[in-house]
Amino acid sequence: MCQASPRLHDGRIVRVLACEPPTLRVAFDTYKRFAVGAVVPTGVLALGISGVVTRRRDGREEILLGRRSPQTRIYGDLWETAPRGGVDASSAATELTLADIIRQFHEELHEETGIVATATPRPVAVVLDEFARTYDVVLRVEVSTDTEAHPHEWEYTQTVWKTLAEARETDTLSPPTRSLIDWLAATALT
Repeated sequence: MCQASPRLHDGRIVRVLACEPPTLRVAFDTYKRFAVGAVVPTGVLALGISGVVTRRRDGREEILLGRRSPQTRIYGDLWETAPRGGVDASSAATELTLADIIRQFHEELHEETGIVATATPRPVAVVLDEFARTYDVVLRVEVSTDTEAHPHEWEYTQTVWKTLAEARETDTLSPPTRSLIDWLAATALT
């Protein structure tokens, strides 16, 4: 796997042992055990984050979408809510807190889109993505009206702001993003 993708490396990840809302039971594991899970069933489900970044413009609420780079592990060229990524276990010594997840969200948001959010995101859902083998904590944050995203080309080839209705009409959403946007529309969170 490393020969096929030189970006692969081993390190600590956060593994979800059980999802019993509102609690996630987690432990630390290795990326190597997660990565080989696509070939050898290890049962490792990683903890990730998904952003729902919104802004108000011209009286409409818009949501940030990013088109995944074809170089990413999964869902290349598909649109998703941005940012999205794994929770970095190296910053948590023995336990993981909501503050650690929020800090990771801010880091992913800045790294992947160039956006610095001043508001504190709030958790709104947990999404199981069986294909990606992750549980993603969905965090929502509103940014200022004039906020623009500047994608980091490794993660996203482009970003756009769309209303929720416009996002629902996008036919190239990743499957977990489609589910998330449908849920957001049903619960009127955005």
